[in-house]
Amino acid sequence: MPKTPDQWIQLIKHGFKLCGEESESDVAEMLLFPAAGADGGVEQGLMESFREPILALIIRTAVAKQLFTSAEHLIQTFGTGMQGRFRGYYLDLARAYWSYRLAVDDLRREHPELLLTSILSSAEVEFASLFFPSPGPAAVPRALRKNIQLQVLSRWAPEWDISTFMAQNPTARSGCLAAVALLLIHAVVRV
Repeated sequence: MPKTPDQWIQLIKHGFKLCGEESESDVAEMLLFPAAGADGGVEQGLMESFREPILALIIRTAVAKQLFTSAEHLIQTFGTGMQGRFRGYYLDLARAYWSYRLAVDDLRREHPELLLTSILSSAEVEFASLFFPSPGPAAVPRALRKNIQLQVLSRWAPEWDISTFMAQNPTARSGCLAAVALLLIHAVVRV
């Protein structure tokens, strides 16, 4: 469970190793520098380098049924509603994602100035847009999102039965975006 910037750096280096990009793991050290100005140009360019390793970390954490923060912190913040709304692989992914979000929020409170915080926050938003979307003009269309989910899970969760995941995934079925949006709104209101 990462709590310090150095622990996050080690975790990201592990993500690079998962992706077969060990040589790129040295790049993670630069994340301890202050973030760029308001334009975010540097972060956007760097985000490309970190997207896949962070995506891999979140999904592999779900596959291992682990969390980025304590189960108590997750339940204290979001309650036990996830277990009632989600099941199976999708529940594992939800728990990993929401714990990642909490851990990044904790880092943001302690180290808002770091490039690390900016990159992890951007990765959280991108991951959410694929697996826990909210409606709006920037939302990824359902068919495209479903296709990306299939590709990502085939690579990073080969142990999972992907058709079972898709059946458990409320964002892959039509008409369920409103339910997911309500869940997200409920989660935000509780924070």
